[in-house]
Amino acid sequence: AAIGGDSVQDYSGHQLSVGDRITWSICISCGQCKRCESGIPQKCASVKKFGHEVLDGDSGLLGGFAEYVLLPASTSIFRISNAVPDEVLCPANCATATVAAAIRQVPKVSSKRVLIIGAGMLGLSAIAFVKTKGASQISVIEPDDDRSKLAFAFGADHVADDISKISERFDIIFDFSGSSSAIEQAISAVDLGGTIVLVGTVAPSPAISIDPEFIVRNLITIIGVHNYHPMDLETALNFLVTHNKDIPFDQLVEKSFPLADINDAVEFALSHKPIRVMIKP
Repeated sequence: AAIGGDSVQDYSGHQLSVGDRITWSICISCGQCKRCESGIPQKCASVKKFGHEVLDGDSGLLGGFAEYVLLPASTSIFRISNAVPDEVLCPANCATATVAAAIRQVPKVSSKRVLIIGAGMLGLSAIAFVKTKGASQISVIEPDDDRSKLAFAFGADHVADDISKISERFDIIFDFSGSSSAIEQAISAVDLGGTIVLVGTVAPSPAISIDPEFIVRNLITIIGVHNYHPMDLETALNFLVTHNKDIPFDQLVEKSFPLADINDAVEFALSHKPIRVMIKP
């Protein structure tokens, strides 16, 4: 590893040295366009994303499945604790950080009734977040039996396998499933003055029908979240460091593989559908 220049600091102002354990924001932003200046650098007009770029003469070495990666000067870097296991920290980027971004959209979670749709990595992390923030009731929609059990372990009060089996209303709903039918039903389950945060729809999906009168008369807020701000990664890291002993984050990485066996890791992920697989360089 090497550091460009005489002095490099992380996002929080900590001096970085060769050998530090670090992670970095998935988005590389210019910091100067209108989007960056308006507080949404994750949607920078010239944004590039680690692990998402085609390897060509312009992209640089931005992939993650490698022994080395090039971090451009505008990368938001974070020094992280050596005391927390890789299995706990590796989902921080980008699952836990994306959840932190979703939670940030809701000013108050304490004493609120929360519904979380989908208990994969993001949904389970969201359960843990809202539990620690004092939600009065946490309901989860998850059809998979193993993931339903994990939902209870992470703090859920009630788990149903289909949203049609939920009859009550909620103050806050988070969708991590990306299911159009689930989202359409979920909107009608938002209580007066409530909020629904949509996170899981990151690919083209069927359109949904919305009753605008219901939205207006019930003061419903609908928010979309895509990518995350660097501050959300900082929140995610702090959350994992603080709660890694009392919440079973280490159970979410079901198996790890060395980088040399990456093809086996991909095959395992495709055939077993685990919550997460970890690659260790």
